[in-house]
Amino acid sequence: MPHQYSTLATTVWSFIQQGILHAGALLVTLMLTRSFSTDEYGVIATASTVVMIVTALLGFGIPAATGRFLAQTSASRARLALIRKSILLSLISAVAFALFCALLLPFYARISNIEVLTMLSIPIFALLVTEHLRNLGVKIHQSIGAMHYAAHQSLAMSLLLIALTAGVVFFNGGIYDVLSVRAIAIGASILLFAASVRKLTRSDSASTAPTTSSLSILRYGIPLSITSISSFFFIQADIITLSVYGETSAIAFYSVSAFVLAKLMIASFSIGMGVGPRLTSAPLSPEQDERTPLLAKALRFSLIFSCLIFIIAETVGTHVLAIIFGEAYRESGWSLRILAVFFLIQGVVAITGPALDYTGLAAARAKASFVAGTLNIGGNIALYPVFGPAGIAYASVFAYTVVFSANIYCTAKISSTHAFLNRENILLVTCILPLGVLTGLVGSTILGESTTAVLATLLLIIAAYLFLIIVFRITSLEEITTLLKTPKRLIS
Repeated sequence: MPHQYSTLATTVWSFIQQGILHAGALLVTLMLTRSFSTDEYGVIATASTVVMIVTALLGFGIPAATGRFLAQTSASRARLALIRKSILLSLISAVAFALFCALLLPFYARISNIEVLTMLSIPIFALLVTEHLRNLGVKIHQSIGAMHYAAHQSLAMSLLLIALTAGVVFFNGGIYDVLSVRAIAIGASILLFAASVRKLTRSDSASTAPTTSSLSILRYGIPLSITSISSFFFIQADIITLSVYGETSAIAFYSVSAFVLAKLMIASFSIGMGVGPRLTSAPLSPEQDERTPLLAKALRFSLIFSCLIFIIAETVGTHVLAIIFGEAYRESGWSLRILAVFFLIQGVVAITGPALDYTGLAAARAKASFVAGTLNIGGNIALYPVFGPAGIAYASVFAYTVVFSANIYCTAKISSTHAFLNRENILLVTCILPLGVLTGLVGSTILGESTTAVLATLLLIIAAYLFLIIVFRITSLEEITTLLKTPKRLIS
């Protein structure tokens, strides 16, 4: 039986899975920002950033490469062989790089003046290994059309993490305990992933198909790894730069802004995860072009969400941060407003990135991401002395436009330019986005800055935005109703 994808189903289940993770992360962050000082939270953010960067480094692109090859085969035996090879490669690379990172951690602690990092080597090591294996599990489920399993496992992990973090806060635990319980929760989720993968690949044992070699996995995965690493040359590299030049409290303010915006981008990333595998088999020819309409629709919905996030961030975002995370985090407002531009651009990259990965253009994207990431690091060093922490955010926005431009250029090779330059996308950016910002600014000025006023302005922005995208025919009530009904149909 051919392996078929339901793009909408994968997208919705990806959204649910990511939504569970993000909701759990938000609750954990709320507990931490209100229980630890800004300096202490800055240390936690720095340690988490180190884990994210090294996880991308140690992966060699194995999770993404595994996903691509799994999407191309329907034979259970071939899939199982591929998964086993990927797990073995992942374990070897994870342990090797985690040990390497543990050796370098004291050096980084000295240059960043965060000496406490040297005491966190054990939980950081555990996080490096478990996070990498969890990423592999998610990619496997995505590629074989089983994101509902990933959603269930993410729910279990998030609930466990929330409970363990609450225990740390209740018993006045420290930074070491915060990182340790996170590693425990991720480790538990890996066991669930392993059980479901075994179940999903058990049937059709008699099927045969050519197996993918370990060398093929690495050959395709390494360019993806470069792309993944380069993606951390932006926000994560900004935090590393702040740890070297700035105060730990500045790290806390910057990371909270980046955290909130990244979590709100869940819709765009979920759409990208759903569309990517579908493009592998979608034909592109003058007689039959299925890629362009698929990409056009994905980009339209991604921009709908990212434009709304931009409007909120630029108008009432500062007040929302203060309400949620505490008054001290009102200082995060400056970085939120600058980084909102970064994440608006990312609304396009979140779609075009997976599209290129799944259609064989990962190497080209990797080169552009590496160049742009290098530019950002150079910009951080050059602009921080002039503009302070704001200079780091400016550098990220400027450098990310290189990634955006390269992705557009490369994606034009696998689809028509109509996927980008169409009526809906142009109206969204040139008309609805400015009108939405104007609505938010006027509402905020009239209603004030109290908690009730901010919430009222937020509702006003959302209502006005929905009105505008329907009136300008960017979407329709029928499409919105379909999206709202789909999760119920999939879960039931």
